[in-house]
Amino acid sequence: MNLDQIIAQLSVLISLIAPLMTFFAVIIAYLTLKEMQKQRENSYKPDIIITMPTFYMYPYLNGDVHLPLLWTLINPSGKKESNKNKIFANGYNIGLGPAKQVYLVWNFDKDTFLQEIKEKNKDNILNIEITKNQLIVELSATKKFRLVIKNITKNKIDYILPSKVKTEPTKLDIPESYLNLVSILLFLENFKKINKDINFPPLKMNLTYIDIGKTPLQKEFIFNFKISSLGRNLYGDLTNIQINTEIKQTK
Repeated sequence: MNLDQIIAQLSVLISLIAPLMTFFAVIIAYLTLKEMQKQRENSYKPDIIITMPTFYMYPYLNGDVHLPLLWTLINPSGKKESNKNKIFANGYNIGLGPAKQVYLVWNFDKDTFLQEIKEKNKDNILNIEITKNQLIVELSATKKFRLVIKNITKNKIDYILPSKVKTEPTKLDIPESYLNLVSILLFLENFKKINKDINFPPLKMNLTYIDIGKTPLQKEFIFNFKISSLGRNLYGDLTNIQINTEIKQTK
């Protein structure tokens, strides 16, 4: 094979390889652009986590009847928060961008809840009236106490800023309807004989939001409340219930 033939074959080989090299160059450029796009998206993607402080339930005295109705947080100074019956979960955005149009939907098994209340109310200690959107409860004996439980389990927050911008958590209201139903269960359990083995029905939070690129994001959390301690006075009467929370992310 002379030199001219070698050069000719090399030219053919190069002409075959060149398109492949161009193809691979395009693929590499595409993958590079995708990686850059992913990095840009991550640079403003929010990431919300949820924590729950310890909270307490105190009895409300109605004559000689102890009604477990006062829910409150304990702040770091050890003092009770002034806004009773307002229990909050803490929302933190540990991502790099803000979460916008944040929607909270709380859910719990209301049918099971109500069925358990009916079973524990066999002696008709309480008059219970159930309508489509609310539950009305009153003491059968005195008629002096009346509790109206409305089914409000949705909430909207305009935005949650990243924690590096806003260090304070965003307060997410635990639905009062849930707390009131738990109060009724505790009352029917006989408040003076409550022990730490009582199980609270789980509470589910569905959280949806968008990032600044309008990409929809979703998370789901389950709250399991457990009695951690029982406060009693010198006479052995129950004065408060301390409750801790285990939170699991399921989605």
